[in-house]
Amino acid sequence: MRRSEKEEAGATAGILAGARRRRAARVSSPLRGLAEIVDLKFFCGFSFAEIAAMRGVSERTIQRNWEKGRLYLHHAIGSGSPAPVSANAAHQP
Repeated sequence: MRRSEKEEAGATAGILAGARRRRAARVSSPLRGLAEIVDLKFFCGFSFAEIAAMRGVSERTIQRNWEKGRLYLHHAIGSGSPAPVSANAAHQP
């Protein structure tokens, strides 16, 4: 049986919608990781060492991602410029 043009168009639209969802998930997953680090550090009060142990990465990686997440958050909120970072801010619990 041959599918009608309407059925084919609906199937194609469904395939494209699924592809868009998958692409959006790939783009947003790095941001989710950064958001998780900000949540764990800021809201839960975990140290960089504790977060690194939880995620199985180095403490320095968590510190870099903390800075990226913090900068992204400032940009997303629209403050225009991120808060200054002191030299020893990365070492504070």
